[in-house]
Amino acid sequence: MLLLPSDTMLQQQQSVGEGLLLISPCLYGLLFVSHFRAGRARGYDTVFEQQRRSCNQMLRIKHPGVVQVLEPLEETNAQMVIVTEPIFGSLHNVLTQFSDVPTAPDDRLGVSLSQLEIKYGLYHISETLQFLHHEAKLAHCNLNPGSVVVTRDGGWKLAGFEFVASIAEFGGPGNAGVTFEYTSACPSPWEEYSQPRLAYTAPELVGGCLASSDVSLSGAADCFSLALLTYQLITGRQLMPVGSSTGEYRSRLSQSLSSADMSEIAGSLQPLLRAMLSLQSSARPNAAAFAGCQWFSEDMLLRCLQFLDNILQRDSGQKVAFLKDLLTFWQQFDDRLLQHRILPPIVQEMRNDMVALAALPVVLAIMGRMKPEGFAASGILPVLKPIFEHADGEVLLALARHLSVFYTLMPSDAHGSVLVPLMLRAFDSNNTRAQEETLKALQKLAPDMPYQLLRD
Repeated sequence: MLLLPSDTMLQQQQSVGEGLLLISPCLYGLLFVSHFRAGRARGYDTVFEQQRRSCNQMLRIKHPGVVQVLEPLEETNAQMVIVTEPIFGSLHNVLTQFSDVPTAPDDRLGVSLSQLEIKYGLYHISETLQFLHHEAKLAHCNLNPGSVVVTRDGGWKLAGFEFVASIAEFGGPGNAGVTFEYTSACPSPWEEYSQPRLAYTAPELVGGCLASSDVSLSGAADCFSLALLTYQLITGRQLMPVGSSTGEYRSRLSQSLSSADMSEIAGSLQPLLRAMLSLQSSARPNAAAFAGCQWFSEDMLLRCLQFLDNILQRDSGQKVAFLKDLLTFWQQFDDRLLQHRILPPIVQEMRNDMVALAALPVVLAIMGRMKPEGFAASGILPVLKPIFEHADGEVLLALARHLSVFYTLMPSDAHGSVLVPLMLRAFDSNNTRAQEETLKALQKLAPDMPYQLLRD
């Protein structure tokens, strides 16, 4: 079995009927474990069959917006285990600041999302939905904060594929009769887990909600859920806080949606959200319309992040021009975005000789604002090492000028393996200015450097 050390886990435990279900976002991925006593609660088999289905779907669907499975599901009579890419937590965990995860590490507690992170995340979720609807011909049917996963590098990805269903083209004929029956306002835990969360579910998926019983399934169901999720992320409150009560759900459909307070929503987004909340699935804009709306396109900082997402597809001239512009406004990004979404792809570009000189000032400026723990979290040290080993000319000079910054940020075991070779390279070069800068840095750092490091 693929078991992870307990100190790498965030264990979220919930009593479920006669058993216990552990759903643990881990440092290395998602771990699903079930422990149960003799006898099975009603709905047990349904829930765990849905978990198997979700795991299989995540394995089958190949898209960067879907959680990557590193090891397929393994199962015994006592546990189910799946290992994925590194996970920070679900969006629900982040919104509740991990208050329902007693063993959450300190770096999770008190985490909040900036408006730019929300916008960036929603854009990626809408792109993933476009792929599901148009390429994979699937409707997710379970979009809610618990099924959106935040990866360790801050990306938002889809999980929770328990209820995914096949569709035809968006707005066209699909699987008729895909509905869920919410028969109790106070369901048992097993019953609650065996259906999508009612507060985020489109009316055509709720049994008996619409007068027409032959509504076909389309991607519009996910767009309804996306609008509800967007509203909650921007305003901080649910638009449909209905629990599992279909009576309350119907009441709010007829009242809340038509008169929803959109005062906190950007004017360029309000008409689109209202249309996505239409009771008629055919009247809802699709995920592509959401991703292409002005709310996204008019945001310069978001466009910067989108450029970096696709920087490998740009030519050297475009990269150099972008980096020169970025140097004038990088301070507007928060530290988490700088560490995880901006710095890593730019450091990768320093391997390109035509781009390195434009990338280096940005890299050095961002690193000047970082702390050692942020530098470690960014994961760029392995990328910097070969760049240091082959630095020459103006790049070598710039690196020599910032030796003290590197010394402060890098872990002690990297001083001898990364910084000392850089110093020696500067001394051995014909670049007198680099030699001078290295001597200045060495004089400044020598009192704090271990004797063994200086001797070597």
